[in-house]
Amino acid sequence: DAEVTRLLRRAAPIAAAGLLLHPPVVGMEGCLLATKDVRWLVRHYVVTGGIAVAATQLLLKVGALRSALSLDGIWLYLAAFQATRAISFVGRLVGVGKSPPKR
Repeated sequence: DAEVTRLLRRAAPIAAAGLLLHPPVVGMEGCLLATKDVRWLVRHYVVTGGIAVAATQLLLKVGALRSALSLDGIWLYLAAFQATRAISFVGRLVGVGKSPPKR
């Protein structure tokens, strides 16, 4: 229907940004796995996963934030999550705060 088409067209740029970040993030994740930087990756997953769960709970339970649960808001949430992962993975791969993984 026309309303669905309108909503999808409005969300498309944000959705594209989030989806375009996914392949490089997965590639960098693979590079970190190849360097056996598993301990850092696990810590990263725990921290970002915890933040994602907390943010989701805030959006669901705080009435003033509930309006962010639009189609645009959900795609923005994904894009922000992928951007956060990309920034931290780039930082780790170029050596910001990096110590060699313990084997």
